[in-house]
Amino acid sequence: MTDGDNQRLDRIDSSLNVQGDRLNQIENTLEKLISKIDVYDSKLDAYQKASQQVVNIAFGLLATANLAIIIPAVLAR
Repeated sequence: MTDGDNQRLDRIDSSLNVQGDRLNQIENTLEKLISKIDVYDSKLDAYQKASQQVVNIAFGLLATANLAIIIPAVLAR
């Protein structure tokens, strides 16, 4: 091997090290994003359950109000 070949190999090795570091940074960033998505998913799930409960309560209140009006009107006849 010549000095030129050794220099070229050194540059390739250096470039591979830089690319490896970049890949590690990307992997760390991806792991952070995945953990944030997991937190967001759990919050979204809680919101969906809560909103469904609110809808159920609203329909229950509507049904109760209707019955509170209809039953006395029917029994008064």
